[in-house]
Amino acid sequence: MTVETLETLGIERMDEDDIRDFLSSHGVGILALSTDDAPYVLPISFGYDGDRGLYFTFVAGDTSRKADLSSGESRATYLVYAAESPFHWRSVVCEGRIHEIPRGEWEAHDEAMQDNAWHPDVFERAFETERVRVYRFDVEDWSGLRHTGLPPDLEHPER
Repeated sequence: MTVETLETLGIERMDEDDIRDFLSSHGVGILALSTDDAPYVLPISFGYDGDRGLYFTFVAGDTSRKADLSSGESRATYLVYAAESPFHWRSVVCEGRIHEIPRGEWEAHDEAMQDNAWHPDVFERAFETERVRVYRFDVEDWSGLRHTGLPPDLEHPER
């Protein structure tokens, strides 16, 4: 089904401001990293810089598939969504490149890394053991959809 078809059912495209507001008010999503076969998909919290940068904190040991797949300037996709009810939901898909931020540069990004990010308790213990890596996701393209009311045929039923 195309977005145009969905629009006839009451789905709306989100504009740039709507997308920024949505990302500013959420802190968890789904990261899809490229592999040779199927994408490697994982839930992960994020910080948002208010523009086109998302920040991820990885807890990783000496070997980490997600860290390996995020090396260099890897292509990735990130999905953030909220589904409050069948008639009230929003989703934003971001496409771009992910790269590691060296530990010495974390302080310069600290506010964006922590601003709206949700972090499980395990992160505090991981920071103490230095098994943490920070990545920036540079958003090259994004799109958002939302449905915030009843479908047109239920909202205005014919009598």
